[in-house]
Amino acid sequence: DDKRYILRKQLIVIFFMDFVAFLVIFLKTEKMEVIYFFGAQLLYFIAVQVLYRIFYKKASLLLLNHMCMLLSVGFIMARLDTESAVRQFQIVVIATVIAMVIPVMIRKLRFLNKWTWFYAAAGMLLLLVVLVLGKNVNGAKINISIGGFAFQPSEFVKIIFVFFAACRLYRKKADFRDHVITTA
Repeated sequence: DDKRYILRKQLIVIFFMDFVAFLVIFLKTEKMEVIYFFGAQLLYFIAVQVLYRIFYKKASLLLLNHMCMLLSVGFIMARLDTESAVRQFQIVVIATVIAMVIPVMIRKLRFLNKWTWFYAAAGMLLLLVVLVLGKNVNGAKINISIGGFAFQPSEFVKIIFVFFAACRLYRKKADFRDHVITTA
């Protein structure tokens, strides 16, 4: 009960911080889109809190609150550039939907844990695509532009690596050799 009480207080502080920040931005700019963006963000956070509690009963609510707080701060900072803020918000919503679906898929589709080397090959292929087709932006070669839309395959590689590592270490008898190969 004490833990739930503290988590609720934490959520209230996050929402209050958001409200104050967006109120200041609205008073400074006097643009109604600030209010709309705050409303959309508020709906997003409420939906995330409710859906995670429904679908992932054993999920860490402390971690969920921290995720919401960090996203909230990011939205406040991104709000200084309206176009960037809206785009970033859309990406976060899509990523959240994917993040909620993937664990359910893994639970339902048991064969995915047998694709260990497919994940490794897919990650390497994405890195090679960046090496060959990547554009140099601010000294880093991490972006690929397709039809005016730029994305970073390295972000997918991070997720694929987690799948690869999880598959490698899934077996109950994973020994030191498996850990070394996975790390390499």
